[in-house]
Amino acid sequence: MKNAIVTYIYPKAVQFIEVFIENINKIPTQDIQLIIFNDGLIYDEKLFSKLCIPYCIIPTGGTINEVRHHSFEYLYENFTEIENMIFQDIDDVFSENRFDILIEKLRYNKIVCNDLSSLENGRLKDLSLWAGRLGNDFEFDHHFIKNKNILGLGNTGMKREVLNIKTFLSNQPAAYDWFYFYQILKLGNIKASFTSECQTHYMQHTDNIAGVNKEMTADQLQHIITVKKKQYESLIDLNFNELEEELDKLNNIKDINPSKIPAQKNFFWWEETETL
Repeated sequence: MKNAIVTYIYPKAVQFIEVFIENINKIPTQDIQLIIFNDGLIYDEKLFSKLCIPYCIIPTGGTINEVRHHSFEYLYENFTEIENMIFQDIDDVFSENRFDILIEKLRYNKIVCNDLSSLENGRLKDLSLWAGRLGNDFEFDHHFIKNKNILGLGNTGMKREVLNIKTFLSNQPAAYDWFYFYQILKLGNIKASFTSECQTHYMQHTDNIAGVNKEMTADQLQHIITVKKKQYESLIDLNFNELEEELDKLNNIKDINPSKIPAQKNFFWWEETETL
């Protein structure tokens, strides 16, 4: 197999697994396997018996950040035959063409992320959230994600070689995907690409750290500020000193007023505070 879908399961994820398997079984993609990192879920093997593609389950443990960090090392060291790693959150759905599109795009790019739609109560809304702002095949480097993010482990694929870039582990950041991909793009001197040709249907629920197109309250804005401060402080501690300016901007915010947030802008993750 040259391609792999990578996901993570944990005790709270059991409610999503059946639908996840149903959707995996619908994809037309050939030459692909499923790699599942299991963070503490006790399960019956029958739970995965309906999967139609080859799969393996790898036990793991630790904090969320530790699980992600060590899983990347494990993937690089133990799946040498895999060329393309496509990450998929267990609680999200996806367009059936997602894996074929990302595999094709990864012929020319080391990292590719795809567009989002939001999924609430089983219904799709806000289709193609970011295409109107980014277009298709938009290229970007670490500068673009200094104060926002569009790279997550639910909408991104990468070449296996990217996993060999030395990154640092910290349990301080609350948004690990952002913390990791900022390091990858900068330390690897890599440009990533955004495609609007496929979508992740992003599940809106209380366990999601970041949401999309949420109505903002003062508490939610304060939460975003807190997450961003942790992001910057943890990276500055690792000598990414260019982020001191971003941290200063957050510390200088005086008025956390949701009425300043433009309606229907289709914000990127963690971007809302840029309007304050």
